Amino acid sequence: MDAQLHSAPAAYVWYADAGCAVATRGNLFVNVMREAQTLERLREVRHHIDRHVATWGAATISISVLEPGATAAAPKEVRDETAAITRDYPSIAAAIVIEGAGFRAAAVRAVVAAIYLVSRSPYPHRIVESVEDGARWLRQLAERAGHARVTPGEIVEAVAAARAELHRR
Repeated sequence: MDAQLHSAPAAYVWYADAGCAVATRGNLFVNVMREAQTLERLREVRHHIDRHVATWGAATISISVLEPGATAAAPKEVRDETAAITRDYPSIAAAIVIEGAGFRAAAVRAVVAAIYLVSRSPYPHRIVESVEDGARWLRQLAERAGHARVTPGEIVEAVAAARAELHRR
């Protein structure tokens, strides 16, 4: 019982509204999107990335999860800001989870891949179909870089904590 009293939380959720949640755990940055991004939400995301990178610098890993409701076509200014965020922050790696099956999910994966290509991301990124796949890949790259601060299970838990805040809204 004593160990439970002193265990770390699954994640610190810094921001959540009805469509977006931002959380961290160790050097992991989590962004879960339930609804399409807006410039206002991206400003919040940028604010929290600023704080996270101030602590962890380039030792950061990140996972962004786009739930099926977040895959609507984004206006140009949202795509541009997303690309700018991708360029502006150093990182070990970024996993982008695009949930869903079928043509729509595949099309969204292609659009996100194009954003990363155009933004000339200075770090490795991978577009995956599940949080578990992204978590395993992030851990591998963090280990290679000597900055493995979270396990794949802890990454999955951190995403779940961010999702739980979305469910509360």
